[in-house]
Amino acid sequence: MSPWREDFRVPPRGYPISIATRWNGLRSDLEAAVRYNRADYFFKGGNYFKWNDYYRRVEYRKAKAGPWLGCGRTEPK
Repeated sequence: MSPWREDFRVPPRGYPISIATRWNGLRSDLEAAVRYNRADYFFKGGNYFKWNDYYRRVEYRKAKAGPWLGCGRTEPK
């Protein structure tokens, strides 16, 4: 299955897919996701999760206010 692209006008065959299909171990009730600097970030409530592609697991969970909302930092850490 090819990765999702924003220029798709119609979802390709097989979409939508469960989050667990690609990111095993992540909760299914996430509110948002973004690919930034070749890493996947997922958001839920006041936290965000960075996904580690090499180990195929969540690398860390942090509060999103500082890195994502501009409260003291310009880039996520």
